[in-house]
Amino acid sequence: MTEFCNNAEGYTVVIHTPNQLAGATLYVDGVAKPLSASGTTVVVDSSVPNWQRRSISIDLEGNDPGTANVSFRAQAKGLVY
Repeated sequence: MTEFCNNAEGYTVVIHTPNQLAGATLYVDGVAKPLSASGTTVVVDSSVPNWQRRSISIDLEGNDPGTANVSFRAQAKGLVY
């Protein structure tokens, strides 16, 4: 994943996942982040502008994803013009 934000207050990136992936683990640059049962998990929470490439993978932990779709959302913090 490549991320870029030039907002002085930083940004947040979240992943949206379906219920059947609850309990699976997201790995961001090798660091484990359990996927939330709510379907929204914070991937990155930065307080500064940044350009970054990250390695992303999901360990399904035995879950059957079926036709699961995931999406990422990036949002700048603070004032957005």
